[in-house]
Amino acid sequence: MTRKQPENAEDLYARYFPLARATAARFLQGTGSDEDAEEVADDVMLELLAHPEKYDGGRGGLSTYVCVLARSRARMWLMRVCSALSQNR
Repeated sequence: MTRKQPENAEDLYARYFPLARATAARFLQGTGSDEDAEEVADDVMLELLAHPEKYDGGRGGLSTYVCVLARSRARMWLMRVCSALSQNR
């Protein structure tokens, strides 16, 4: 992380979890619940905290990275749900 961004886990979580949750909620709108969006956001924050080396500041800001991760994780969530629904038919 850069000097302008929070460096400890609590600060990162407090600052970026709401963004990850809002991004996931928008992507899951009409399909997932608030709890699903929070689960996706938790996955995003776990990824960010467990693998900070995957963030490349030269490609964009940390907010952008969090949004991209949240959208990707929400998409995977939707694919799992759709797959499970189609298997139950």
